[in-house]
Amino acid sequence: MTDPLPVRASVGSTVLVAVGLYVSIGAALIIGDLSVPAAPHDPGDCQAMFSCLPTGFYVGMAIVVAGPFLIGLAIVTAIAAPFAARRLSSPILAGLASAGVSLVIVGAAAAVYLASRR
Repeated sequence: MTDPLPVRASVGSTVLVAVGLYVSIGAALIIGDLSVPAAPHDPGDCQAMFSCLPTGFYVGMAIVVAGPFLIGLAIVTAIAAPFAARRLSSPILAGLASAGVSLVIVGAAAAVYLASRR
């Protein structure tokens, strides 16, 4: 008798798990930030830096600052997902592994970039 081929996770489901992990982490950060109560202040008092900016400004800044990091995560996840799917049989474990590898690689690249700017 021949052994059946090993069960492998599909690359598509691995990438979906990794992207779902990124979305859930981002949603948790946003909800956590919105749940902190703001100190009451006078609407006419704009002495402190960034105290009278509209909410849309903060959304735009978040997109500009986090955009390159998220694009890097997506690219590295797309590269790491086939390797993780080949080694692991569960799409959940493969997606978690590819997301973890992506976070380490992109985080290290960002640290090297920021360290080289000094």
